[in-house]
Amino acid sequence: MWNAASNLMFPVFNAGRLEADVEITTAQQKESMALYQKTALTAFADVESALANEVIFRKREKSLREAYIQAKRAEEIGLEKYQNGEGDLLDIQQLQRSTLSSHKALLRIQNDLLTQRVNLYLALGGNFEDISKPFSIDETTVIPSTAAR
Repeated sequence: MWNAASNLMFPVFNAGRLEADVEITTAQQKESMALYQKTALTAFADVESALANEVIFRKREKSLREAYIQAKRAEEIGLEKYQNGEGDLLDIQQLQRSTLSSHKALLRIQNDLLTQRVNLYLALGGNFEDISKPFSIDETTVIPSTAAR
């Protein structure tokens, strides 16, 4: 008799535990979903930022390239004048400093642009961990022709 009574009471006490387990699981699912949404939004923001920076760096590179070309041309003209006896050596050195400064700024922005591309690659889910791993070939793998090389 006690055995039958305890079997009837067990589901009553067990039901409270089951409801608590369902609530805990539901809370964990909501937490996981919130974390996933945060991660996705962060990834989208990183990609958007990287793409916007690409445009900004491209414009900056274009203007710095033009400045470098102009400085180089001014240096060449100054050197021609100096060789014809019309210029001063100090002027040539100043023009060379200006050319070097322009070139340095151009190289810096090109470096920033390459760094930004790496950041975009990483924001899109790329990584550098799998580079050293050999790939496997199966029947769906397309191997480029070596004749084209």
